[in-house]
This record gives sequence, structure tokens and C-alpha cells, in this order.
Amino acid sequence: MATLAGQGISWPLTGRGEALQTIAHEIGRPDTSGIVIAGEAGVGKTRLANEAMAIAGRIGFATSRVVATRSASGIPLAALIPVLGDLPADRPEQMGFIARAIDALVDAEAPTMLVVDDAHLLDDISATVVHQAALSRKVFIVATVRAAEAAPDPVAALWKDDLAARVDLEPLGFDDTRQLLHGALAGPVHDETTIRLWEASRGNPLYLRELVLGGIDSDLFTRHDDVWVLTAEAVTSPRLVELVEARLADLDDGERSVLELVAFGEPVDADLLRADGSAHPDVLESLERRGLLQVETQASTFQVRLAHPLHGDVLRATTPTLRAMVVQRRLAELITERGPESRDDVLRVAVLTLASGGDLDRELALRAARFAQHAHDDHLAERLARAAVDDDPSVEARQVLGEILLHLGRHEEAASMLESALGAATGDAERAMVAMTLADARFTGLGDAAAAREVLDAAVAAVADPAWQMEMIGQRAVHDLLSGRPGDALAVVEPVVDSLDGRALAQACTVAVPALVVVGRGHEAAALSERAMRARDDLGDQPILADIGIHVAARALALAELGELAEAERLALEGYRGAITYHAGENRAWFALMLGRALWLCRPHEATSWFREGGVSFARMGQDGPRRWCLAGASMAASFAGDVEAAATLLAATDELRVEHMGLMASDVDRARAWRAVALGDRPSAVSLLIRAADVAADAGSAALELAALHDLARLDALDAGAGVADRIDGLAARVDGALAAGRRAHAAAAADGTPGDLEQCAQSFADLDAHVLAAEAAAQASAAYRQAGDPRAAQRCGRAAEQHVARAGALAPRATALAGASASLTAREREIADLAMQGLPNRDIGERLFVSARTVGNHLAHVYEKLGISGRDELAVALEGGKEARSENE
Repeated sequence: MATLAGQGISWPLTGRGEALQTIAHEIGRPDTSGIVIAGEAGVGKTRLANEAMAIAGRIGFATSRVVATRSASGIPLAALIPVLGDLPADRPEQMGFIARAIDALVDAEAPTMLVVDDAHLLDDISATVVHQAALSRKVFIVATVRAAEAAPDPVAALWKDDLAARVDLEPLGFDDTRQLLHGALAGPVHDETTIRLWEASRGNPLYLRELVLGGIDSDLFTRHDDVWVLTAEAVTSPRLVELVEARLADLDDGERSVLELVAFGEPVDADLLRADGSAHPDVLESLERRGLLQVETQASTFQVRLAHPLHGDVLRATTPTLRAMVVQRRLAELITERGPESRDDVLRVAVLTLASGGDLDRELALRAARFAQHAHDDHLAERLARAAVDDDPSVEARQVLGEILLHLGRHEEAASMLESALGAATGDAERAMVAMTLADARFTGLGDAAAAREVLDAAVAAVADPAWQMEMIGQRAVHDLLSGRPGDALAVVEPVVDSLDGRALAQACTVAVPALVVVGRGHEAAALSERAMRARDDLGDQPILADIGIHVAARALALAELGELAEAERLALEGYRGAITYHAGENRAWFALMLGRALWLCRPHEATSWFREGGVSFARMGQDGPRRWCLAGASMAASFAGDVEAAATLLAATDELRVEHMGLMASDVDRARAWRAVALGDRPSAVSLLIRAADVAADAGSAALELAALHDLARLDALDAGAGVADRIDGLAARVDGALAAGRRAHAAAAADGTPGDLEQCAQSFADLDAHVLAAEAAAQASAAYRQAGDPRAAQRCGRAAEQHVARAGALAPRATALAGASASLTAREREIADLAMQGLPNRDIGERLFVSARTVGNHLAHVYEKLGISGRDELAVALEGGKEARSENE
């Protein structure tokens, strides 16, 4: 796996487009004398000021820059001395001094810009000179100020008196942080890594940069499936510690003591701080005013946090060990004395007690481990559960720890822990929960389907409670589904799903919904998914039961297979963003997979990115089955997009994973191999692979997947490749729900008949679904068919439509649009004449402008009309601007 080196990393300016537009607009305006850029330390004020200097320099400004400092803020004119030249700075009280200072700043040969960095630190006289310079309109001022600190009155007057436009810089949002990391590391970054860095830096570009450099210096970045991943917690570099320590340098002992309490326990109830006695209200108020603490209102309480997460990291890292133990023990005592009032309190007491070396009650440790698990903090949950096991290795403690280890991808450890628990289990609930978790470890993690089945069969026989029996039977059906036997899975759960509720219904629906989708009953799947989501939502937090996100992802799958691609994308993206918010790593992986499936027929390049994201997430959890589906999907989408090299790399990674027991999407793996063969020009191999893919899906009873593979044959004009392919498509389309299945059937029929009008209608139908990959191919086929039928105008019309669908798809392999025959694009001269004709100029005027005869203009326009498939000038605007519009939409 590749690693990073810190040298040579460039940090693109990201997320500041609107601010740059404002700056570019303001520079040189006669009614504006400057720009004030405000924001917290490290947010990028200086970088933006430098961009302003560059813009000004390009348009002819003379530019200069000064920096104010805290150490020199008491020295008159200290900041401006470098640009005042020979002007004596020792007698600023003399009449006319300010006027002479302004004249010294002005360049006689060009308009002048003065950049003043950290203008809030200017001494009073320098601040007055800057203000008067702006007031004189002789110098354009660009000043940066720290938002949380008071600026001298003359500096504040720059924006308060409307002399200068104020630009407030906020920290970067998640999407901008992702884009910045992608640019800096020259490749995609796994979203879990992006989330961790974004939250640690809170979008501050300077802190983000130092965290990345710290990770690079510690060799914590690796490249996995072409995606950068941070393999451990973000590292605070020495430079970052210095930056934060400088911010905390002037604290007295009492203030630092309060910050330590908050750092180890945040958020901390303000009443708890006051109960400690060390946090006097004046101290809290002072720290809040200085931007080191922030107070949030929650219900009827006031919660105190550090103003920035990295302040906490540095305080915790630099507090001596014994002092840290004392602080944490005191916090645990304060919360216990008051009485834990929430889950967070229970979790906090457990963590603080553990960290301070105190005795942690087993029941408290287990409760806290469950709370951490439901909060998707598996590493903390492991620490707490292991403490419970060390104190008393009860069945419940070993079950909880085994479940957490399974989720962390440590399947051997999980199985060992759960096997010991199963031998000691007594009641039905204990036996059932341990058996289901152990079976999952053996099936998903260790790939031993037979052993998983054996565990569940034995537990079903040993348990008397019908509800637990049904839940375990449902778990067995999950394994049938994942193994590629959706019919067997449905046979188990479908007869009883209408009579179930609660946990049993939620478990059954994790099987029934995706099984219904792949067998072609998408409408039933979509309806059942709504019922499943409601049932799971009503249950709240539950042990060993998939949460609501899995049911939302299953609904997105159903919508995608029905052809409701835009809605599937919306739902999956909404779920993905929710998973980011709640740190739900497994949900994030499934939603990334569903986004790939929703987009591979719409915008395959984007689909490839989402599939990669899902693949890395599944790999980090040790789930190679769904990881293989992601890699295969990414390879197929890359082939659609014409990225032959990426398709090959992804397919090679797919073939390295030996997860034959996870056969649900096996046909899609063969389809990925087929489209890679298409990209290489090996049509015979592609046809053979697609026939095998269709047969694999047919053997599994996966009608929707079989239809997709057979339709691929139609896309390759290979309906004669196997016995009864066309008849199979007709039969399947009647059994598979949705507009996408109907479109596939119609396209196969039109391709077999070669009827251009039907192919053109298919292209429009696919376009209505946003399936631009298929729309481009059908339009290209229609173009070729029209050309063969002797209708060049219709051929050009469909060729142009194919190009528009390619533009909307983002990028496609040239195979599809090559079917359209000769290019419908115009020559440079034809385009020039067409543009003038579109403006209403007569042929004679066009000829005079271009120094050609009116007859030549007429001949060129005739060629234009034929190429564009139109009859005259009235249709030029639609024909020419339509393609332009499609391209701009994609851009």
C-alpha cells in the first residue's frame, strides 16, 4: 500500500469562491476604499489577503504588505515603518504628519493597495493612518482582523462607516474539507478519515494542515483501493501543539484548572463547575469572553465546552499524568454526587473512573459499553466491555464484547469470546443473542456458512420462546439471502412477515426487502421497507439488531431497481449524511454502495467514487463480501465511463477476494468482467461472461439481476448469442417490476428489430429515468439505424441527442456514441455562420462580414441543417443551444 510524504504537498484554496468573488468585485470600485477580512485564527485570512494582492497586481495595482504584531502594538507606527520610507516616525503629533504618511504609501505610477495583516493589533497611530488613507481614497486597504478580538476604533470604523466591505470567513464545511484533502493528497480520501480530520480541526484550514502533516510524519496515511485512509487517530504535530499553547500561554493557574476540568469532561454542566468551587463565575465569564470556552443551552441546563476540539487535545496531552488522574476522578465524583441524569452522564462516569484508575462497577461498565455502541463509538465500547469482562466474565459481558469485536472486524477474537459465552448461556434470550452473534461472526467474518448454520440450528432447537426462535430463523434466512438464495430466504420469512411485529418483524424485513428486490418484486419491497422503517424506529436502541439505516438502504435499493433513480439517490444521500452525523460507519458503507447502484446508469464517474468509498468502509470492518460487490460495481461503472485503467485495477482487487459464500451479487461480478472486456475490444469474451452472469442469476432465482445481464447483451447487439435470449428478456420483464425493467425490454426489442423510431423512443424513456448511459446508447443506435434507412437528418438528430446524454452522464466510453456514425459536430466555419444566422442576419450580411458570397453562406447553412437534422433557421437556436445547455448542466 502506498504511503504519503509531507514534502511537496500543495494546499489549494478551497471553499472561498464567494469570498474571492466579493474581493474581485470590490477592488478598484470608486465607492469602496477597501476590504476587511475577518475570522478566527487559522481560518485563512492571510491566504485570502494574498489572493487579493495577486488580483490587484494583475490589474495594474502597486501592492505592499505589512504585519501587525502583539509585541509591537505599543510602539507608534511600528507596523507601518517598512512602507513609510524616509518619513520620520518620531514626531507623529506634528501637523500634516498623517497626510505625509498617506502620500508615502501612494504609488504615483499606479493605483495603490496596502495589505495590513492582523490589523486588530495595530497601534493607535498606525490604525489612524490606515483609516485616513482609506478615507482619502488614495490607497485601497485590505485588512485582516481576528473576529473574536477588539480592534482599534479607526480599524473598526473601516467597516462600520462603510469605507470597506467586510468579508467574514467561516471554517470550512465537510464538503469543502473533503475537496481540500482530495486536492492536497492528490486523490480521494475516505470519508471516515475526512470526518475525523474535519471534526478535529473544526474546519480550520491551518489546524487541518497540521493534523495532516502530523499524520504523514507518523506514517499513518495509507492508500487502500486507491483511497487515502488515516489508520489511527489524528496526530497533533509539535507545531500544532505550539500554536495552541501560544493561544493558552497567558492563563493563570485558576483559569488553566477550569480548562482542564472541561477538557477531560466536556461538555460539563455549568452547575458542576460551580459545585467544584474552583470555577468562579468571573473566571468562566473571562474564559468565554476570550473565546476559550463556549456555553450551550440544553433544555434547562448550561453546558460548557472548549471553544475548539484541538484545545482539548493539547490540554489533555500536556497535562501531567497524576494531575490528569486527579482531574478525572474529581469529575466522576461530582457527577456521581449529583446523580447521573442521562446516558451521557453514565458513559462519562464510566470513562472517567476507568481513566483515573478507580474501581468500575461491572453493571455500570456494561451499560456504558452499550451506550457507546449505540453512539457508534466501537473503540470506546470495547474498552468498557473489556473492563466488564475482566471484572466478571458473565455471559452478558462476553456477548457484548463479542458483538463489538465483530463490528470492529476482529472476527477470530469475536468467535472465541462468543463460543465461551454460548457454553455458559442459560436463558432463552442469552442463548439466542449469543448464537446469532456467533453465527454472524462465522458467516460474515470467517466465511464458514456451514458452521453458522449449525450454531443457529442448535440454538433454535434449544430455545423455547417462539419470538426468539423466529428471530434466529430470520437470521438463518439472512445467510440464505447473502449466499445467493433469495428464493429460499423468502420461503422462510414471507409466509409469516404479515403476522410479525417488533424485533422479529425488523429482523425478517432485513431479509424480505432485498430478497423481493432481486427476484423482481420491487413494488412489494418498497412498500414493506416503509413498514420495516416504522417498526425499527419504534424499537429504539436494541442489542444485535440492525438499526433503521439498513432498512432505509434497502428501500433505496428497491427504488433504484424500479428505475426511480433520482429518488433512490436522494434517499441514499440523505441516509449517508445522517450516518456521517451519527458516526454510523456500517450504515455509511451500505449507503455508499446504494449510491453507487443508483448512479452507475446516470453518472458513472460519480458512481465509481461512491463504490470505492463503500469498499474501503467494508474493508475496515472486515466485511469482504459487500466489499467485493462495491469493487465490482466500481469496475463496471469505470468501464462505462471509459476509465479502462481504473476498471482493470478494481477488477483485479475484486478477484483477490475469495468470498464464494457471499453469492448474492455474483452475476454483477461477471458483468463487471464483461464490461472490462468490452472496454478492451474483446466482444466474444464479454458475450460469454454476460451469458454466464445471466445463468448464475437465473439459477439463484434473481430475476432482476438476470434481466440486467441479458439487457447488457442487447446493448452489445448480441441477442443471438444464446438460445432464447430475446424470449428470456420478454418473460423476465413481465416478472420484474418497474419502469427500468420495462425500458430494458423495449430496448432489447427495438435493438433486435433495428427500428429507428422505437430506438429513439427508448432513448427518451431512459432519459426520463435519468439513465443517461442507456439513453446515450439507445440514441446512438437510433442514429445508426436512421442513417442506414436513408434519413440523415433524423440520424443527426439522434446523434446530437446521444452527445447530450454523454454530457449529462459526465463521461462515457466512446463505444456508445460511435454507433451514431459520422460526427454531427459542425466545422469552425459552419459554426461561425450558424451563430450569425441565429442572430437574424441575412445571408448577404453574413457574407459581407466573412468576405464570402451569399451563395457560399447558403451552401454552408444547408450543410448545417442536414447535420443538425433541422429544416431551417427557426430551429437553429434549439439545435445549437440544446447541446450547450446539456454541457453546462454537467459542468
